[in-house]
Amino acid sequence: MQRTVHAAILFLFIFLLNIASSRDNMLPNHVKLSSSLTCRLVGGLTREQRTVCNESPDTVAIAFEGLQLAVKECQHQFRWHRWNCSSLLVKSSNPHASSIMKRGFRESSFLYALTAAGVAHSVARACAQGRLLSCGCDPLGYRASHDPRGRAKVNKWEWSGCSHNLAYGIEFSKKFLDVREQVDDLQSKINVHNNNAGRSEKQ
Repeated sequence: MQRTVHAAILFLFIFLLNIASSRDNMLPNHVKLSSSLTCRLVGGLTREQRTVCNESPDTVAIAFEGLQLAVKECQHQFRWHRWNCSSLLVKSSNPHASSIMKRGFRESSFLYALTAAGVAHSVARACAQGRLLSCGCDPLGYRASHDPRGRAKVNKWEWSGCSHNLAYGIEFSKKFLDVREQVDDLQSKINVHNNNAGRSEKQ
């Protein structure tokens, strides 16, 4: 099962990196209207998650894109199996509100790892695309050079893209998903372990 989890997560990264930008926003229509509506309209959030959502509604909206991408990848991986991830398709569009992720099934470990990886990736990519104000890259950079007399001068150069802000994506995945869990609960510790397993594949 462990090898299957790692293989599926690696496949997810390849799948995500090749999705066209026109398909970036995977949120349901009622959430697309405004990031500020996310906290009120999306079900299945804990009180702690709603606090995070109120602080960073735009980032949480991106995080839900990652959750939906994870669900799609789950459906792809298990499309020929008796269990095909259909139980994750809940009205709230939040897979963590599904019954299977609330219990300690074998598939739950895979799902926690997959959703944690999906959130980290989507947030990191949104940072690189400039879709979030709280992170990203400077549109312009500067570099130093020297004139014939050896004096340093600064030259402006045009931005040609930047790598995904992976550290921020992983950190927000922890902040938004791990906060669901209770510190002293055994199942919660297992869930956090699986979250970390998914995020570790990104590092």
